[in-house]
Amino acid sequence: MRKLEEFHQLDIRFHDEILKYSGNELFASLSPLVNTMLSSRVELGMYPAKPRPEALEAHDQAAEAIWKGEPDLAREAMTRIVDEVRTTTEQA
Repeated sequence: MRKLEEFHQLDIRFHDEILKYSGNELFASLSPLVNTMLSSRVELGMYPAKPRPEALEAHDQAAEAIWKGEPDLAREAMTRIVDEVRTTTEQA
């Protein structure tokens, strides 16, 4: 359970840093909202007990694309992340 809690905190930090350092003031301003949404998913039991491999891969791909300065690949990876969340929350 401890590892899952740590993972949740890392996921929140991942999204927080992407938004804050995006260079886009609008995205940066969304950081508190996204943090609340991620935390709420955990509290409401809408967060997977074990992260799906494709979700982890999409996070890795997004981070790598950002690091390499490949915005199109980063956008594709982030779209997969958002789509996975939307699918998960619609099923709940």
